[in-house]
Amino acid sequence: MNGRRRNSERIQQLFGISVQDEQDFVMIIVPKVRKTEVMSAISAACGTQTGAHGVVISLPIDDALGLEG
Repeated sequence: MNGRRRNSERIQQLFGISVQDEQDFVMIIVPKVRKTEVMSAISAACGTQTGAHGVVISLPIDDALGLEG
């Protein structure tokens, strides 16, 4: 998914970091028991200490539509 960040200037003021206005989102749904393993692997490959400067977050999913095969 593509996205556009709002208030980039405010983030730079608050945290002292620069951020890109445009960004990409990758959403991956995994079982809760694999969450830490998957997040660690993504962070190692694409996290803030890499050229991608990515951030990995976790959100619980109660329900989803449109994922039928």
